[in-house]
Amino acid sequence: MQTCPRCNSPLEAATAINGLPSTDWLTCSNAACNTFVDTYKPMEHQAGVHTDNHRYIGNFGSYGTGKSKTSGKEIEKHIFLTPKANILLGANVTSQYEQTILRDFEASFPLAFVERRSIQKSYIDFINGARLMMRPFDDPDKLRSNNYSLVIVLEASETKAETYHQLKTRLRNTAASITYVDEDGKPTTYDWRKMIVESNPDSGWIRTDVLLTSSEIKQYGVYAKDKYYQEPEEIDPATSSHIASTDANYYLPVDYIETNAKNKPLWWIKRYLQGSFQFAEGLIYPNALSCVVP
Repeated sequence: MQTCPRCNSPLEAATAINGLPSTDWLTCSNAACNTFVDTYKPMEHQAGVHTDNHRYIGNFGSYGTGKSKTSGKEIEKHIFLTPKANILLGANVTSQYEQTILRDFEASFPLAFVERRSIQKSYIDFINGARLMMRPFDDPDKLRSNNYSLVIVLEASETKAETYHQLKTRLRNTAASITYVDEDGKPTTYDWRKMIVESNPDSGWIRTDVLLTSSEIKQYGVYAKDKYYQEPEEIDPATSSHIASTDANYYLPVDYIETNAKNKPLWWIKRYLQGSFQFAEGLIYPNALSCVVP
């Protein structure tokens, strides 16, 4: 896209939060038009997350599947949809979000939409009253003081299960909920509160508490074809999971998988390149989980 969809003036790169030309956003060269265009085009597995209406979403994938890009765009979408939103972005340690998703967000999102930023208190406020907060998840008890409308948990396998369950109790900010009354006087509520749990596949709590409780499990890529046994009584209608193998990202170099699989054990390839939750480091029989699945 080279011209503005509103006034047909030339488009130019918008200035991002980091002060550089945005990696995704364009803006109209006619300042009076004030039009912005997001050029992001999600791949199938990314679009699957973006269009998922479940409350709790597992965004799982092997290396190179663009999980953090997906989460960053979910933050952007939530900001636009939710005036006065309270968004929480976190991981077990600050470097896990500062050098990944936050850095990408700062390189993408237009500075024009930012009201203020506090480096000391780790938040960004936007012109519609939405706030993005960044916090480490090393201590679940520190998460008790706020109510959120969107929560993004990065590198979830490295956080505690208690963190996930504590955050579920804090996902109650009503900014992401609207009730309409139709012409017959019947109220209808739209509620788009959401928590996204992002991680590489793992055999710990993200498998038992998220994947195996999901009412819907979608898999993307040639290698993501595992069958997972679920206890029917444990399935949560509010939870879903998306699993992508590395080959689902068609933008990667053609030799990416071959190069990274070189001299790696089978469990590593299955987990980090093929998106399998059935393999884990340290198991005496690393394929045991896959053998017992009907």
